[in-house]
Amino acid sequence: MATNPTLYETEDGRKVKFKFRTAKQFEDAFDKWMKECEATYDKNYKGRKKAPTVAGLALMCGFECRESLLKWERKDIWGRAIKRAKLQIEAWLEEAALVGKVYAAPAIFNQKNNYGYNDTQYIEQKDTTPLNSEDEKIFNDFIARIENGYFKPKAKPIKGVVSASPKK
Repeated sequence: MATNPTLYETEDGRKVKFKFRTAKQFEDAFDKWMKECEATYDKNYKGRKKAPTVAGLALMCGFECRESLLKWERKDIWGRAIKRAKLQIEAWLEEAALVGKVYAAPAIFNQKNNYGYNDTQYIEQKDTTPLNSEDEKIFNDFIARIENGYFKPKAKPIKGVVSASPKK
């Protein structure tokens, strides 16, 4: 007996039903929802703007939270369709931020939290300049001094301070 692909069990044991029976139903509903969201950004639209978001997609699917959608994204039958929907949302928000339809800061926040973007810069620096013979001699002498304990601090008594160790 095949399991119902539209049911899954939550961490607390409840059965939750996905709103769509097939990936095609999901894709059709998503396309309609996406068009509704895009229509609110038409310059003649007078109501509340509705940007497509991952949380909005989760609500459109009937989930209680975004994490439930992300769990469904890992399932074989729904993974491709949900990933594609998320990619369409990502592309729309990226384009909307670039042309000024939406503010850049919320779009950046969304990219970081839903799509793995980050602001970290990685700088790789390699010095491939070979050492000349004099530099190599100085370097090798320095390494030898480190290995022989040349740079270890030598304890000198401080004038006026009595040592706590007993005298022999």
